[in-house]
Amino acid sequence: MSTDPKSTMADVFEGRVLVVEDEEVNRLVARGIMMPLGIDPEFATNGAEAIEKTDAGDYDLILMDVQMPGMSGVEAAIQIRERERAEGRNRIPIAALTANATEGDRVRCMEAGMDGFMAKPLMRSVLIDTFTRWLGAQGTTSEQTGAVPPAQAGSILDGESLVALKASMGGGVASLRLVLESFQESLVRLPADISNAGQSGDVEAMVRAAHSLKSNSAVAGALDLSALCARLETKMRAGDTAMASSLILEIEKEVGRVKLALTTELDSIPK
Repeated sequence: MSTDPKSTMADVFEGRVLVVEDEEVNRLVARGIMMPLGIDPEFATNGAEAIEKTDAGDYDLILMDVQMPGMSGVEAAIQIRERERAEGRNRIPIAALTANATEGDRVRCMEAGMDGFMAKPLMRSVLIDTFTRWLGAQGTTSEQTGAVPPAQAGSILDGESLVALKASMGGGVASLRLVLESFQESLVRLPADISNAGQSGDVEAMVRAAHSLKSNSAVAGALDLSALCARLETKMRAGDTAMASSLILEIEKEVGRVKLALTTELDSIPK
């Protein structure tokens, strides 16, 4: 496969953007997509921090994760809108980020005062549309994109998802490696959180960890693992705990397969 870079044209935007996201994998993806588009995003890791940052700074756009531990994105949006009205501040556009892209979620976000709705994993084309709407393109620039490393992991990591992930971040292998290494770290932390929550009967903690692992896995192309986590999350939210133990075992087995595939994939990416 050729490694000669190809030049493409991309919109360039200008503005101060706050991304509210508790998972590092998603923060890295957001930065990787935005930097080639001219935006150097700022980050908050929870709703309370987002409120503090909007109190202290003037943003042109907020991308708000809906489900976060502690204060949710919906609660944060409601408080931001209340403070804007009370203090006579300019209204900052807020676009919701959620892995649960249902009509009910959309309505809930709009009722909280949000202005847009974006499904995760974050897609470059959707982000460009959002920036065009709220920031306006300032011009175009050429992007240098190298060849996409082949997906070595077969069906365990979806090759098309990895290609799309790299392309969404402007084709940079360095950004792709950072995302996958962060995902690799989460494959240790989050399954342990799920297992510990199952042993202690902490349904809320189990839902939170399953939701995070579901989102991270989807970003990295571990689609079977993402689907298993989605099943666990859905059943726990519905109060159906009968299959929790068996689902946790399935998740642990799939995590082992994904770890091996991810190691192979990382070995194929130049450092």
